[in-house]
Amino acid sequence: LSSTVFISISVLDVNDNPPTLTQDNYTFFVQEDKMPGWAVGQMIVSDVDTFPNGAPFSFSILSGNADLAFRVVSDGTLYTAARLSTRARSVYYLQVRVGDSGFPPLHTDSWITVKVIEESQFAPTVLPLEVFIIAYQERWPGGEIGHLIASDQDPYDTLVFAMEPSQPGQGQFSVEPRRGVLTAGPMVDAGRYRLNISVSDGKFTTYTTVTVLVLPLWEDMLQHSVSIRLRSMTAHHFV
Repeated sequence: LSSTVFISISVLDVNDNPPTLTQDNYTFFVQEDKMPGWAVGQMIVSDVDTFPNGAPFSFSILSGNADLAFRVVSDGTLYTAARLSTRARSVYYLQVRVGDSGFPPLHTDSWITVKVIEESQFAPTVLPLEVFIIAYQERWPGGEIGHLIASDQDPYDTLVFAMEPSQPGQGQFSVEPRRGVLTAGPMVDAGRYRLNISVSDGKFTTYTTVTVLVLPLWEDMLQHSVSIRLRSMTAHHFV
């Protein structure tokens, strides 16, 4: 006599790999007198072990955090916890430990150098922009339409773009805060739009105007048109 039975075998992951940081050491810059809660920089972590032996990760500052000037959160972002001054201290050397969620937990240590620099001395500059959108039969699918170019003479300033309230219809547009990429929604009607854009370095704010002209394209226009194809160029780089 004989019988058959099916056996299911699950191979479970063993927590045998510590979390890995993209860099052994980090160097960040932060301007003095920033309000507590200012994001200084971020550490990126990975772990080849699978759940539950990898993420979520825990971070702690082991040494160097004089006057508890900094804190680090679960996504690896380092924030200021106090107002900093170059007169009090211009450099911090933080020993940071990141641990995984395995049992027993494994960890990796890294060093972060935080350099406190003088606050911003110059306002950012930003170029005006004019954008043309061709909407086939007045149906625009939405997407990126342009890229704002801004600069700052302060070498370590972080620039942030924002859309300022202005003309009706501006709610159909948005700007990416860090890169200054403009996006139009799918329901933009034909017409001319004036967008007020601000760029700030945390102390100074500069404003510019973006003009967007949405033109309809009809079938009879296509019948008398010429097509040009550009190779090896994305829409983002073209606009």
